[in-house]
Amino acid sequence: MDKQKYLDIAEIINAFRIIPRMLLVAMGFLIWAVVQWFMGVDDPSTQQTTLVTTITAIIPAIIGLYQSTGNK
Repeated sequence: MDKQKYLDIAEIINAFRIIPRMLLVAMGFLIWAVVQWFMGVDDPSTQQTTLVTTITAIIPAIIGLYQSTGNK
């Protein structure tokens, strides 16, 4: 393949923002798994509560970064 084909593929990936969307979906599954795990804990400790709170508090920041990036 020549250089132009690679550039065309990169443009398509960039236009559809495939990688950031895949990362958002993966993060959604991670957060779902953490919340499911936490709800199954009988007597959660302070450290476990802090972990879940931190992970769920990061969601708005990551979504905000996703929305502010990309082609204008």
